[in-house]
Amino acid sequence: MSSEEEIELEFVETEASLNSKDVRKSLEDARKTAENVKKTAERLLALTRAQKMGIALGGIMFLLGLLSTVISGLILTNYGFFQYFITYYGFFVAIFLAISILSIVGGIILMLK
Repeated sequence: MSSEEEIELEFVETEASLNSKDVRKSLEDARKTAENVKKTAERLLALTRAQKMGIALGGIMFLLGLLSTVISGLILTNYGFFQYFITYYGFFVAIFLAISILSIVGGIILMLK
């Protein structure tokens, strides 16, 4: 074998080695990208679960707020035996009404998010 053939053979082997390193690096990069896509998809799935939970909690808060508003309304209108209650516990009724309004607003905000 002449020295030119040996040099050419070494060049081809070196080039093949470099190409295989490039292929390995490309495969490694592709694997990392796939892992990142998978993590992103899992985060998005968790986000949609959280949104569904928020909508459900918002709906529950909204309905409980409406219920407590109706109860407060019955108390405030001196309806039947609530007359005694409103006389002595008016402050608590006001707090109850405020909490019910806040839960209605909070429920609407949670459902719209």
